[in-house]
Amino acid sequence: SLKTGQALCVLFIIMVMGFITVVSVFPFPERPAIFFPILYLLMTLVFVFPIWKIQLLLTAIEAVYLLLSFFYKTKAAFAYDASGSITAWLLGFLFSYLVLELRLREHQTRKKLEVMSITDETTGLFNRRYFNRYLSNIYLVCKREEIPIAVFMIDIDDFKRYNDRFGHIKGDECLYRVANAIRGVFRDEEALAARFGGEEFVCCMMGKVAKNAEKHAEEILKSVRGLSREAAHGLKDAVTVSIGVAVE
Repeated sequence: SLKTGQALCVLFIIMVMGFITVVSVFPFPERPAIFFPILYLLMTLVFVFPIWKIQLLLTAIEAVYLLLSFFYKTKAAFAYDASGSITAWLLGFLFSYLVLELRLREHQTRKKLEVMSITDETTGLFNRRYFNRYLSNIYLVCKREEIPIAVFMIDIDDFKRYNDRFGHIKGDECLYRVANAIRGVFRDEEALAARFGGEEFVCCMMGKVAKNAEKHAEEILKSVRGLSREAAHGLKDAVTVSIGVAVE
């Protein structure tokens, strides 16, 4: 397990640094130690558990090392060891900071890629792949717990004609505005909306609110009609949607 691995990591660091501390201090008190700073920097490469814990542990070990060197080594040797170990501490801290910065950037990049993989670029809603996965999981939960669930299938009427009349850029704007209208209706509900493909959208609600599916469908129709008058730009018949609802 992770905790076991971390415990073994701590034990390994203590054993290695303890051994190098004893060897660096006691056998040759008149000679400067060259291995302690090197081992210190190498130990910063152990990433089994959080970097700040490694730095805290290594700093404590270095403090013990300097204390022993002060009492048991000659002044000349101690001065060399102190400068070397402090330099190693600074370099180790800087190295850990850089590694942490790289980790954070990697995590942010991974999160962005994850969001992109489940988001529809045009509307900002979830995409079909994510919705199918979500629905498969949530349906099993609702069936097992006997929780009501409702699924909406929403289709923009005559969207091809809209695209032919105004072009695909205006068509994408229409998709975005319809998505916003759907998002506005479900904002305060336990629901998930997604673009299913083309001009089709899907929504899933669960719990008590699923029993009011018809009311939510009417709100979507009203919201889209109110929005489409601004987006139609001369289209004689305003943009509307058709909605199918399944409740279980």
